[in-house]
Amino acid sequence: MGMAVPKILKAFLILAGAWILALVAKYMAVKAMRRFRLGDKLEKVMDAEATEKEKADVIESAGNFVFYFIILLSLLPFLEALELNALVDPLKAMFSKVLTFLPNLIAAVAVLVLGYFLARLAERVATNFALAAGVNRLVEGMKFETVLKSLNVARVIGTVVFLALMAPILGMAFQILDLPIITGVFATMMNEVAAAIPKMLGAFILLILGLIAGRYLGDMLAKILSDVGFDVILSRIGLEKLNRKEGEEPLFKLSGVAGNLVAALVVLFCAMEGFRMMNM
Repeated sequence: MGMAVPKILKAFLILAGAWILALVAKYMAVKAMRRFRLGDKLEKVMDAEATEKEKADVIESAGNFVFYFIILLSLLPFLEALELNALVDPLKAMFSKVLTFLPNLIAAVAVLVLGYFLARLAERVATNFALAAGVNRLVEGMKFETVLKSLNVARVIGTVVFLALMAPILGMAFQILDLPIITGVFATMMNEVAAAIPKMLGAFILLILGLIAGRYLGDMLAKILSDVGFDVILSRIGLEKLNRKEGEEPLFKLSGVAGNLVAALVVLFCAMEGFRMMNM
């Protein structure tokens, strides 16, 4: 019993020292992140608005990570002081594997963080360039603008650039981590996506052309039918009450209905051809 007391005191002194060190490290980490306004910088990078509470939660979570990481590292000397070899040996093996893997993990995280910053920067450049080129104004000036009125084309272009850059960055991170199974699956998936991109792009272009052609052909047909008197057919055959009440404007024009029908058929045909191009 007398031999055990010094071991227990030594172990708890180690744990107490680690606890104090962890608290100090957490305090310094949180203070440094607040001083450098890490929450505001993350908000700019993520391109999203965050409340003060959410920013504080991010900083507090980072501080908690530092705290518990130091506590975890102190477990090994704590158990060694108690001479609990049955727990110390597997824990040493675990720490050895973690420390061997740690450089790869740090390098992979650095690649991901740096790649994410660069991809976000490229996204903003592409979005602003598309806005300056007037892509949104071009879409708004087209006949099918009502179909895409909620779509920010410049933002879509920026998102595509971001995803196109992040995909190879993820592949590099998996290679650095030396995870052959995940790397192989990811490479196979990316090859399939790369093979499908030309087909998807062709189908998308075909659909856009179908929207444009369908709208213009529909409007042209509607104007021609209106000029030849197609809209008065119902009144000629005594069915004008189906379209309007007495003294009121017509509910619809037959020429417009015919134009919309033609436009829908053109878009449907292009959509079917697009699905066929994608083997769907």
